[in-house]
Amino acid sequence: MTERGDYSINYVPCLFESPFKKILKGCLIEKQWPCAVIWIILGFIAIISFMLGLKYYNASINWFTTLYFVGGLGWVPASMCCLSRAYYMMCQRIYPYLEESYELLVKRYESTAISIFGYLKSSFNVCLSILIWVCMLITIIINNATFKGEYSTAAPFIYIFYIFVAIVFTSVPCAVLHFILTLFKLRKLKLKKHALYQGAGECLQKNRTSCAYLIIGISGLLLLLAYAMYKSPYSKALWIWLPLFGFVPLALFKMNSSLTSTLIHTALNEENVGLQKQLNTILADSSIEREPILFYVLLGIQDKLRAYAESRSSLASYFTLFFTILGGVGSVVAAIFSVPTGEIVIQRMIDFIFMR
Repeated sequence: MTERGDYSINYVPCLFESPFKKILKGCLIEKQWPCAVIWIILGFIAIISFMLGLKYYNASINWFTTLYFVGGLGWVPASMCCLSRAYYMMCQRIYPYLEESYELLVKRYESTAISIFGYLKSSFNVCLSILIWVCMLITIIINNATFKGEYSTAAPFIYIFYIFVAIVFTSVPCAVLHFILTLFKLRKLKLKKHALYQGAGECLQKNRTSCAYLIIGISGLLLLLAYAMYKSPYSKALWIWLPLFGFVPLALFKMNSSLTSTLIHTALNEENVGLQKQLNTILADSSIEREPILFYVLLGIQDKLRAYAESRSSLASYFTLFFTILGGVGSVVAAIFSVPTGEIVIQRMIDFIFMR
């Protein structure tokens, strides 16, 4: 909990932390690692159960696909728990510098935390999840004949497991979408007067760097997702969905950069008005000697803050931008590549949609 005046920010638990509130009493629930560790253990149990079930039915699925999707019953909730804590720390750092009243900022954090990490607590997320589940169900029905050929006896067992996989994995696109919207809304706020000279610039730069690491992580996971799809029984047919995810890192990169630049540039423009008046006063009084020196030091600070806003010569930013664009274009190419190799699948999809 962080305090300021009469208000305080209380941590809003992620949906995947909620089941452990009663188990992890006291200070343990305030830490991020206990819940993450529990979910990782549950993920390993799910993998072992799935492999034993396949062995019972004399079937097998590529180990990497199993590790990614079935293991996702553990690592996805664990990641969401850690990211929920990271978002809380981000709000703790940046909120004291914003011009909006702290009471409204507390409410803003609570509402955004629920929408990003509350998952099924939001009606919009439920509707979005149902839409994704329906689309994936159509894909499974269309490809069912191909799938059943080799896995006819194990198919019901696999489908039961993948119902839970679908529920857990859908939390990711819901969280990403709401996080992008949150960054967009946060960009419209203003920094407090003189906040730039009280550490706001460094704070925003830290948040930008943290978000850049997040983007790199998402890009890596999307690459692994493409490989897991390819190794799945449905093979490249699933790649037709990749463009829906491929440009997500690019959108995150844009909003992350825009947030920092907009907040700092807006604040600098407002500060420049007052500084220009002070400069005119200083230059008009020839008896003042120290103030011009202090003023030029202040201008030096402004140059540093502009560098934060523009992120000049940041190799990490260029690296992230390059690979986000490459990932987006690659997802489109992969989807196009999957069409000629799965013409029958596409025709089935058209027939299914138009009820032929």
